[in-house]
Amino acid sequence: GNAHPNIAPYQVFVTADGHVVIAVGNDGQFESFARAIGLPALAEDARYKTNRDRVAARETLTDAIAPAMRARTTKDWLAAMEEAGVPAGPINRIDQVFAEPQAIARGMTAPVARDDAAGAAMVVHPVKYSATPAVADLPPPQLGSHTDEVLSAFAPAGEIAALRARGVVG
Repeated sequence: GNAHPNIAPYQVFVTADGHVVIAVGNDGQFESFARAIGLPALAEDARYKTNRDRVAARETLTDAIAPAMRARTTKDWLAAMEEAGVPAGPINRIDQVFAEPQAIARGMTAPVARDDAAGAAMVVHPVKYSATPAVADLPPPQLGSHTDEVLSAFAPAGEIAALRARGVVG
């Protein structure tokens, strides 16, 4: 699952246009969270008064929260959680990661050429050294380029050839 085992709610929720991680770390944050999502009664509900209670009743709590979270966009929820003082973050698609201003400013992506001329963007090493900059000089492998190497750890060449002949692998 995607929920913290000892804290609730501390998990991923579906929004109107994506996903958001909500990290309610204490009872005060839960009260703020409940108000921010328009369900202040949750904070008064005996089943959810303390973190221990919320963890024990995680399923019913999540069922109560999920419809509210689906009603607004990720961006809207991030703004609401910021205002409420509740830690939250988006779960970005790859295209969103590459378009993220901080990723661009920190040089976290680099274009690389590929054999098929399509080109690709890669995530570069996150640690930056002044004397030894990271380079992205190798493109990601093409789909299937390591099939034989991987399968050879599990099957002899004859079996791999038979799988290929039957169209099981490319």
